[in-house]
Amino acid sequence: RVERECKRQLDAGCKQLVVDFSETEIINSIGISILLGVIDSAAGSGAKVVFTELKPDAIELLDMLGLTRHVTIA
Repeated sequence: RVERECKRQLDAGCKQLVVDFSETEIINSIGISILLGVIDSAAGSGAKVVFTELKPDAIELLDMLGLTRHVTIA
């Protein structure tokens, strides 16, 4: 659902995607794959990606995987 909505917003000309993780308990490997797809699509459209309300362990995981170099954590 996240990937579809982000693609829809990018297709509509959105230049910044904000993904709210306030209701997310964990991010598994499938979730990482989806986030990589969102980041890649945004980069191809010249859009910025912002992740909000991440739990500390999720930030650590994204940092370890190098995703924090491609998104803004707010």
